[in-house]
Amino acid sequence: MLVAAVGQQPDAVVVVAYQRDRARLYSYLWSDVMAADVAEQFLHSRGGLHDAATGQAWNDRVLSVGHSVPANTAFRALTAR
Repeated sequence: MLVAAVGQQPDAVVVVAYQRDRARLYSYLWSDVMAADVAEQFLHSRGGLHDAATGQAWNDRVLSVGHSVPANTAFRALTAR
């Protein structure tokens, strides 16, 4: 719920909400792209979605590093792009 502060223009609140929603959509779309890249990595591996080597690479290069490296760096390490 949006509540305008005292003396603040209501349309300014709408602009802030719109920009916040655009940022959420942008983040959501990038998460779809990253998920598709990971799925493609698995699908092109020898064992498909159940390939142990690709699963280990996913664990080692993305999951285990957590937020110690930027997400794009971790995903590039996995996909070699």
